[in-house]
Amino acid sequence: MTRRVGAWAPAILWAAVLYLLSSRSSLPIPGIPGIDKVGHFFAYLILGFLCARATSRLAVSPLFAVAAGWVYGALDEFHQSFVPGRDSSAGDWLADAVGVAVGVSLFLLFHRVNSRTSLGGPAPDQ
Repeated sequence: MTRRVGAWAPAILWAAVLYLLSSRSSLPIPGIPGIDKVGHFFAYLILGFLCARATSRLAVSPLFAVAAGWVYGALDEFHQSFVPGRDSSAGDWLADAVGVAVGVSLFLLFHRVNSRTSLGGPAPDQ
């Protein structure tokens, strides 16, 4: 049980940060068109990376990390529909979903490269 909690703790903490941010009526972001989608992408890229880290440590399919991130993003968009000054957006969820997928993919890539080099194999660029 402790191993599972430890594996998921960073992802849960980051999800809590996202929840707190989405609970605010407004966020100080520049008035650049589409910048909110970029913010969603990178925030959920981090969540995807941390979820993939957890599933990797527990020998669970990375598809679970993707699904968990997508579900959390959808729930967060639903949550925002109840926050004064905020709304729920399919475009925001799509940015969340793409960010999660990229974050999981980056974790898998880094994990693969790190596994190769730590096993004494040739470095990836050789």
